[in-house]
Amino acid sequence: MALSSEKALDSNYNKSETQHCQFCGKECKSKNSLIQHEIRCKENPNRKCFNNLKYFARQKLKGKTKDNCEYIQHQQESFYSNKEKGLHVNYHSTGAASTLEKEIQRRQHISATAKINKKSGGLRVNSGRGKKGIYKGYYCDSTYELVYIIYNIDHNIKFERCTLKYDYECNGEKHKYHPDFILEDGSLVEIKGYMRDVDLIKLNSVKDRPIKLLFEKDLKYAFDYVKQNYIYNKLTDLYEN
Repeated sequence: MALSSEKALDSNYNKSETQHCQFCGKECKSKNSLIQHEIRCKENPNRKCFNNLKYFARQKLKGKTKDNCEYIQHQQESFYSNKEKGLHVNYHSTGAASTLEKEIQRRQHISATAKINKKSGGLRVNSGRGKKGIYKGYYCDSTYELVYIIYNIDHNIKFERCTLKYDYECNGEKHKYHPDFILEDGSLVEIKGYMRDVDLIKLNSVKDRPIKLLFEKDLKYAFDYVKQNYIYNKLTDLYEN
């Protein structure tokens, strides 16, 4: 919602007394922020989804082909159709393919993979957001795991990738949890960049042995050791592949 030039120049307009949203009651510090909040307020029945509109605009600029524009147009029409039916659709991060044909192939591939793997869990090579690679035969799902593996190998600490499975339930569905590593004494190690609610459920599913959770700060000793004893520009340079 664009403000008129007269309102933008009116100092009293932007610096008025604190006001409250008529839909949710949220306190706003100025009339300008109140207006901007109300048109996006989740309680507003006529809420404007500006982020979704920006998404469509960005996607149209990315691909210059006819097929891509037609597909984005199809997404846009689908969005407004679902919105009219009262369905909530979020297009912030769809992962959709560039054309309708490719999108169908993408969904078929995901469906076929899910039918084979189901909810087996475990280590999935090249999944996640970490920097991955191979070091001396060990698959590293992130540089956190890389420095941990290097330190253990150089200090003769015996470890292996964990093959144990633990059942856990999340949102009414059953899953399998595979910890990252198992040590010589049988204890487990899980390395995380950050913690989610489901991760706590996974850790609590381990009842038969101790499990240690390591974050970046817990691996400082390994990062420091690698930095002092190896030559590289980036940690990923140490990967064999």
